[in-house]
Amino acid sequence: MNDPIFKRYLRWLSLAVGVALLGLIALNWLVDPLQFYRRASYPPFIIDQKRFQIPGIAKHYDYDAVVVGTSMSENIRVSDVRERFGWTILNLALQGGSAREQRLALEVALRTGKLRHVLWDVNWEYLRGDPDWVADYDGTFPFYFYDENAGNEIGSYLWSVDTTKSSAKILLRRAGLKTYESRTPEEVFTWFNRKQFGIESLRRSWKKYVTKREVTYGRRAGEYALSNLNGNFDRHFLEVIRQHPEVEFKLYFPPFSLAYYADLRAANPQVFADLLANKRHIVQALESCPNAQIFDFQSEVAIVRNATNYCDLMHYSHTTTLQLLDDMRAGNRQACNVPADELRRLVESAQTDAWLRATLELP
Repeated sequence: MNDPIFKRYLRWLSLAVGVALLGLIALNWLVDPLQFYRRASYPPFIIDQKRFQIPGIAKHYDYDAVVVGTSMSENIRVSDVRERFGWTILNLALQGGSAREQRLALEVALRTGKLRHVLWDVNWEYLRGDPDWVADYDGTFPFYFYDENAGNEIGSYLWSVDTTKSSAKILLRRAGLKTYESRTPEEVFTWFNRKQFGIESLRRSWKKYVTKREVTYGRRAGEYALSNLNGNFDRHFLEVIRQHPEVEFKLYFPPFSLAYYADLRAANPQVFADLLANKRHIVQALESCPNAQIFDFQSEVAIVRNATNYCDLMHYSHTTTLQLLDDMRAGNRQACNVPADELRRLVESAQTDAWLRATLELP
């Protein structure tokens, strides 16, 4: 007896759907809008969601050095590094990147075997909390791009509405329609030319931070416990440095504005003390790593007291970034040569109180 018509229909429908899905997967694999499988042969379509973008770039672009860390390092440009160190660099720094995310990004580059140099900002804000936490700034973190399981991307990347939309834009661009601007990763992810720097920006940021004190350093103070800060550094920084003696690591404590440290100390003296203790732990731990240097810019007075350097309490100008690179090239401000108590003395000094009152127009 022949099968009923509806069963034959369902079989043909299932076959048609299966073929369509396979075709969609094949199309997205061939176009590969995030360059995960190969470097683009067309003008690349760079999206703003950096956590999704950088694994492919790290796998397929040419380099011998990378920048990793947080937004403190996003303004380090290829030309800045080439002129000073002679390296060919990729910037893999992540806005708000937790210690775990920084390590994941770095490990993608390390697996290529190309890496010889690393510039890495040690931003204590992102050593806080659970060692496994990841940020959600770009949406749910795409772990499938960072592991070595080749099948993980099928459902999340190749069979995805967002990927298909991107593939369509690329195909239309290749057909002659201008569906997107062709930009380099550096053009997308550097931000210094989109911010306003100076005293007014610093004052606005101070007022904003003061209103958040109770939440950040009050109810959430446990996240900044010294055990978390030290543990996350040891697990996500120190472990990788020790596993890769063939790679040179240049780490640095970035120079937040002096107003930031003063606000932190006023909000929670114990958290400020833990920050200082964490610094000592990091410097001592790296003494056993001949392939690592660490530089300390947190108490560099010429930087941290100059309000024109900042767009908020933490983020500094590209000019300041160039100064940090110049100092690291020259070997200046190595942490082993900076007194351990220098930041505490600077924050607690009468000169700092006077600077804060004058700069921030405090009573």
